[in-house]
Amino acid sequence: MKWFSLVASVLLLGTAAYGASLNRDITFEQFKELYGKQYTAEEEPQRRAIFEENLRWIQENHGKHGAGLEVNEHADLTAEEFSSMYATLNQEAFLKSPLHKEFVQVPESDISVALPAAFDWRQQWNTAVRNQGQCGSCWAFATAATVEAQYAIRKNVHVTLSEQQLVDCDHRPFQGQYEDHGCQGGNPIIAYAYVQQTGLVEESAYPYQARDGQCQSSTVNGHQRYHVSAGRELPFNATDETIMNSLHQIGPMAVLIFASDNEFRFYRNGVIQNLRPNSRQINHAVTLVGWGTEDGQDYWIVKNSWGPSWGESGYFRLGRHHNLIGINNYVFYPVL
Repeated sequence: MKWFSLVASVLLLGTAAYGASLNRDITFEQFKELYGKQYTAEEEPQRRAIFEENLRWIQENHGKHGAGLEVNEHADLTAEEFSSMYATLNQEAFLKSPLHKEFVQVPESDISVALPAAFDWRQQWNTAVRNQGQCGSCWAFATAATVEAQYAIRKNVHVTLSEQQLVDCDHRPFQGQYEDHGCQGGNPIIAYAYVQQTGLVEESAYPYQARDGQCQSSTVNGHQRYHVSAGRELPFNATDETIMNSLHQIGPMAVLIFASDNEFRFYRNGVIQNLRPNSRQINHAVTLVGWGTEDGQDYWIVKNSWGPSWGESGYFRLGRHHNLIGINNYVFYPVL
């Protein structure tokens, strides 16, 4: 579904142009200019109506879940369109996956250390926030980010790995089924098996295109590849303490969440609170990097893959203790 085109280079410029209170009073014409939107004469009235409905929602709900909201590049999409483009992880397929069932779970009792009140892996490992675009490749971004983090933490090797290689090449057959599906969705736990077997090349060798493509085997075979030896999964609905201990000792982790709510789609800043507590729904993969506390509110720090203009420079903070948007349910990491 391609109703419009994006000009990514205007995103950060737009933030400066319209100010820090970004876009709760923006007009449709300003929105088009800011995000480089282009429509046919036939579709523009439809996109305008969707934008105005989303704008009203943002104005009426700003701050209700503890976080600031704003118009962003997704404001001309319906909720259904947004989910089909940006939140495509298939929960049913994931739960049925034989590889998911084979993954080694880490018992909660195996990990226990004294924890600081706040911790943030970005102080030791920090790669730029990337943008998956209109391609359901969140799983590839979370996979690449966690593998990059392990190389930085364990070997002091700082690389930016290719998500496009995963999109194009990770169609690993298992018992007659393909587990990852490029821009139609996939899962980090399946992708780790591909990285273990084949390895990832650097982004510069195999750049991101935000679309499905033919696997460039010659590129993969002709460059240095970075492998993992295994993947690990924490127990389902792990406690905050288990996740924090694991995160602190091991490194950033891939987590699965539900990302279709407007409160998340239009997130700007602050700590998201009371959004889908104890949810078991998932449709998006992100990277957990730390935790902290602000004004008595404990939170997680999480890296998204919707570009640096979304949220807090591409990150979001989510309240702890209540498994909000399902963040405690599925937590994974690679082992070098």
